[in-house]
Amino acid sequence: MQFTFWHICLASVLLTHASDGFRILGIFPWPAKSHFSCNNAIMKSLIDTGHEVTVITSFPKHASAENYSSIIDVSEEHMIRVGRASFDEWTSQNPFKLLDKGIKVIYPYCSKILNLPEIQRILNSDEKLYDVVFVEILFFYKCFLPVVEKMNIPFIGTTTVRTCFQADHAIYNPHHPAYIPYEVVTQKWKLEHILGRINNVWNYIVASWHENVVFPKMLKQFHDDHIDQLSSLEKYMTMEPDLIFYNNHASLLPRPMNPNAIEIGGVHVEDAKPLPKNFQEFIDEAEHGAILFALGSFVRAATLTLENQKAFRDAFAEIPQRVIWKFEEKMDNLSSNVMILDWVPQRDILEHENVIAFISHCGLGSMNEAVYTATPVVACPLFFDQPDNAELLENLGVAVHLDIYDITKENVLYALNAVINDTKYYNNMQKLSTKFKDRPMTSQQSVVYWTEYVIRHQGASHLKSPATRLSWFQFLMFDVILIVAVVLIIFMCLLSCACRILSSYCISCIGFLRTFNKLKTENDNFSEHQNVIAFISHCGLGGTNEAAYTATPVIACPLFADQLDNAKLLEDHGVAVHLDFHDITKENILNALNAVINNTSYRDNMRKLSNKFKDRPMTPQQSVVYWTEYVIRHQGASHLRSPASRLSWLQFFMLDVIFIVTTVLVIFVLLFYFIIRICLSNFVKIRCFNQFKYK
Repeated sequence: MQFTFWHICLASVLLTHASDGFRILGIFPWPAKSHFSCNNAIMKSLIDTGHEVTVITSFPKHASAENYSSIIDVSEEHMIRVGRASFDEWTSQNPFKLLDKGIKVIYPYCSKILNLPEIQRILNSDEKLYDVVFVEILFFYKCFLPVVEKMNIPFIGTTTVRTCFQADHAIYNPHHPAYIPYEVVTQKWKLEHILGRINNVWNYIVASWHENVVFPKMLKQFHDDHIDQLSSLEKYMTMEPDLIFYNNHASLLPRPMNPNAIEIGGVHVEDAKPLPKNFQEFIDEAEHGAILFALGSFVRAATLTLENQKAFRDAFAEIPQRVIWKFEEKMDNLSSNVMILDWVPQRDILEHENVIAFISHCGLGSMNEAVYTATPVVACPLFFDQPDNAELLENLGVAVHLDIYDITKENVLYALNAVINDTKYYNNMQKLSTKFKDRPMTSQQSVVYWTEYVIRHQGASHLKSPATRLSWFQFLMFDVILIVAVVLIIFMCLLSCACRILSSYCISCIGFLRTFNKLKTENDNFSEHQNVIAFISHCGLGGTNEAAYTATPVIACPLFADQLDNAKLLEDHGVAVHLDFHDITKENILNALNAVINNTSYRDNMRKLSNKFKDRPMTPQQSVVYWTEYVIRHQGASHLRSPASRLSWLQFFMLDVIFIVTTVLVIFVLLFYFIIRICLSNFVKIRCFNQFKYK
């Protein structure tokens, strides 16, 4: 990444904030090394800035005691033997079935962790031990929320996948099934295809069932059995993260994000370290280039079928490139161009200039490392989000898919030849890598800034979506739909009356606008002066921003357009008093002025709002410069556009999905009706025949 003037400014800001170290607790017990790699990088970013961090982890060896203030080891509580799992165990089952299976053992696992002495000390302490707590958002994360609820401190979530339904659900982050794939289920069709969107909608329905029915039921049982005395079930079942860090970047998946949803894709990618001597020599001497073959840390590559192993082995014997293969057991009949080891420094190997291809399972960590180092990929996904990641890389033109269920020597050779010899994969990956690295802040800087931001603003509730305050009935607009339907029916019945009311309303609006067009005011810079204690304003957006910036309480006298909404917003923040323009009297003006001037709450609230308004990683002017140059650098930056822009209105509103599903249901109901009718008819005929025969 090229460091500009803005990066230097940001670094100075971050170092300034780091002078006061905060106490941070990270709850990351999930026994998956790739997950902890991401979360460990988040914690390390905070440690490097001077904060004290305690971590709950299943990988104490990977959490250096020199860095962490304290490490709570929960590796003995494993219910899954991670790194020893077999290929068939994880690829032969539907993810939702694996989820149901995991639920049965996950909550006893949570109970064991909550009963550890170190956790009990936190639960039983009345002191403020930490300033913020991190929890990885997984399907069972709520069983650890009694710890968060007990401490009553800001709560930050992390997610180690690009799109996380549970994380989006927790903070009401937009998650439209028309263009955002469900992350852990293999998509047989692309979302542009009608069957792809039907499949995606079905996955959303099943996921919503788990999130709203299955998980709460299990959580209630867990609460009753283990923590009934510790916490209120209602409180932590509805507890929302104040902010969530997403392991995604817009160059990979552009999507709408709430202000409290921060993308830090590639946060675990550190500067490359020197390679061990055996690796360095092996790759340096690769005259035709080198290939890295690694299937991640969750599944043992040695559990691949013997046919698959032979197919890879035979294919590698026919290529001139050297191959480094992460494999946990010895293998016979290997060609001299293949090196097998049970551990490889993957990130450092990919950085080597001689590495020209990466055969990968497309876990998110590996995918980010491939993109960061601009290494084309042979995608061999296994389960969960990996097929979706592989499809993404294919669509971006930087990978060739190799079906794990159809591994043959010919298929392996075809994929390798395509990635190595077709320059489009290399060129596309170079462009993608440039976009991936081009950011106003590094992932590590984003972690530090937004963590300190949440602590500074005591949870930063102003970043949360207004949707969090709505019931599901309001969120889905059922009340609006009901009222609109009733109004439309009344409208059709009383059309003539409604027309008269509408025409009268239009005439009054015209007079209203003519009156206000005569009014013109200029704010100049009066509100900046320290003696200015109030601002009577029409609440245009410019005046509203100036009042917020200078912390000047407002008497809101809106005229038209967005001014009414701006005035209401300031009232809701407790920094303004509304003065109705249609009811201006001396008494009303005096009441408004006395309230704003003499009631200190307006001044105090405005100071708090002003601090939030100014607290940004970049000034508006810096943002204008950076993003203007960014768009020019990337020739329009089309990768930032929402996938929704490629959908027709019919697809966006899912009308084609609704039509097909409705048609199928109608056909099913009709078939069922006719089958029942035929059965009943036959039953009546048989009964009549028997009665006739008896007579």
